Amino acid sequence: MGKQCPKLLEWRVASPNIKQRAKTTTPRRAPQQLQMQDTLQKILEAIEDSKNSLQEEIWKVSTERGLLRTDHQKLVERVDNAEKELNEMDTSHRAQQTQLGHLTDRVQRMEHRAGDAEGHSRRNNFQIVGLLEGVEGSDIVAYLEPWMKGLMGPQQLMPFFALERAHRLLTRPPTTGRPPRPVVANLLHCKDRDLLLQRAHEEGPFDVENSRVSMYSDYTAAVQAKRASYTDVRKALRTEGI
Repeated sequence: MGKQCPKLLEWRVASPNIKQRAKTTTPRRAPQQLQMQDTLQKILEAIEDSKNSLQEEIWKVSTERGLLRTDHQKLVERVDNAEKELNEMDTSHRAQQTQLGHLTDRVQRMEHRAGDAEGHSRRNNFQIVGLLEGVEGSDIVAYLEPWMKGLMGPQQLMPFFALERAHRLLTRPPTTGRPPRPVVANLLHCKDRDLLLQRAHEEGPFDVENSRVSMYSDYTAAVQAKRASYTDVRKALRTEGI
């Protein structure tokens, strides 16, 4: 074998000591470092759990937000539909009010015309008040016509004086002690009616069959209501002789 290099021999001799120093100088983990690592690991795991929990909550919130957005959109559509329906109802209501106003005016005109026609139809009518029930017998026209001619006199009546029809008011016969029902009579000529009413106003009431009989115009219900509104005024005028 050849000679070895002196430096190599020195390195070999010194190498066991180097290894020994390496073993003695290798750092060892202290218990505090291990505990810190465990703590850090737990913190990381807790952070990871919190992250997962937050992600789940965020997903739930996002889902609920989507549902709320859908509900909100539905509510907006319902409100829009309700507003449209309200506008349509308002338009229809206004049209109905206008139509109702026209119909009301038309009904009022028709009532006025009907009242006017009824008044004209009663132009030759008058009422006889106070005539006892039953004195006329079965033919009231045959009973009243001679009495009217005798009351007025033939010279004051029309040549063709005629009592066309007469009847008592169509109500139940009165009980004992109650006043008799008025008689509604219709003459052929309006002039004869006016003369009879004038005589009744000047000389009435008349004695007929032991009863006091008066005669009045046969007004419609509307005219009677209007005349009743100034009854007190008429009484005051009569008291003053006017």
